[in-house]
Amino acid sequence: MYEIVRQANFVFLGLLIVSGLLLIYRLVYHIYGYFPAKVFPEARKNHKYAIVIPARYESRVIEELLISIKSQEYPANLLQTFVIVESLEDPTCNICGRYDDVEVFVRPNLEIKTKGGALKQFFSMISEQDNDFDAYFIFDADNVLSPTYISELNKSFDCGYQLGLGFRNSKNWNSSWVAAGCAALFIGMNTYQNKCRSRFFETALMTGTGFYIADEIIRKMGGWTFETLTEDVELSFFVALHRIKVAYHETAEFFDEQPCSFTTSWKQRIRWLRGYHQNKQLRKKALKSALRERNFGGIEVTLAYLPILFPVVSIALYITFMIVIGVIAWWSGLGGYDLAFGGALVVFGGVYFFLVLYFLAIMWGNRRRVGLKYNNGLIAACMYPVFLSQFVSSYFIYFFKKDVKWEAIERTTNIKVQINEDYDRRS
Repeated sequence: MYEIVRQANFVFLGLLIVSGLLLIYRLVYHIYGYFPAKVFPEARKNHKYAIVIPARYESRVIEELLISIKSQEYPANLLQTFVIVESLEDPTCNICGRYDDVEVFVRPNLEIKTKGGALKQFFSMISEQDNDFDAYFIFDADNVLSPTYISELNKSFDCGYQLGLGFRNSKNWNSSWVAAGCAALFIGMNTYQNKCRSRFFETALMTGTGFYIADEIIRKMGGWTFETLTEDVELSFFVALHRIKVAYHETAEFFDEQPCSFTTSWKQRIRWLRGYHQNKQLRKKALKSALRERNFGGIEVTLAYLPILFPVVSIALYITFMIVIGVIAWWSGLGGYDLAFGGALVVFGGVYFFLVLYFLAIMWGNRRRVGLKYNNGLIAACMYPVFLSQFVSSYFIYFFKKDVKWEAIERTTNIKVQINEDYDRRS
């Protein structure tokens, strides 16, 4: 049994070396995350934008978003807001009626339950109308925009970037350790991934909301074509396939609400996995194209999760194997169970400690923006490895539950957001 444990340690060491090689370039990404972001020149022209908000029974949260749109430091006559609902009986419609330049679109086909399906119906409608929108901003109903959000992203659009996304902050850092974990995950994806991707490769991995897409792209596609459970991932692969220029704006800040319940967050991860695998064919096509054209940015986006997935799977298999071997050795009276349990404990402890430090690094790197209270931050840091364990368990659940469907996330009562309007100037 001792020999089996030693061989397992040797194999695990080899997997760690491979994991380290995969993560080397990500280390560069993380280092760059602490440096100033790309600065875009002032726009020569203020462009006209449509703001699109899928809002199925979102009366609890949508008003704060509409207020933040109305408060934009951008010419109001160049902004038109469209809210997508399923019925005029939705209380959301009454709230929208209080604001000028807000038009409600009732989608006719309710059989398609995804956000992508709602957007497809909207763009089908808008294409039949005469309009002169240059691009479309897409937000979730629980989002809130900083006053300079549109004007900042207008800079990159004016520079020729056909897609642009902002800094995704959270409305409810202190609601629970789950909410803090979700918020840290998205901040990490932007600060330590998209910031570098956009700066050097002019691409990014889209994260659901808070971005614009040029009207030119919509017209070339013949409407909105992304209908899977994760339409943002599908869009990311499409961008990689067609080498569309993407800008990331650290100074364009918006806020959204994160799930507070571990169960809700866990279901969300399972849905993400299902949506990711729904895009398997597009991902392969984008990867082949990127390899053929030697497009490193496209390769990196299509394989974005590989450098993380490989070490996570390796560590999970090692710990599981060692525990099984330890139990067998202890039950049968053979030697080596102490070495097996010890190896599993050391690896588990090392990973746990690393993830706690990683959470703290995210908080420190974004300390001027994170609204997490000290005590809540300590709890969230200690629970961050537990939060991330959802991804491992979600994989197992996904393989047994293939019929994952889109489910609306229940919003809490409207959360007031204190926006730091001086951040852009101090940066």
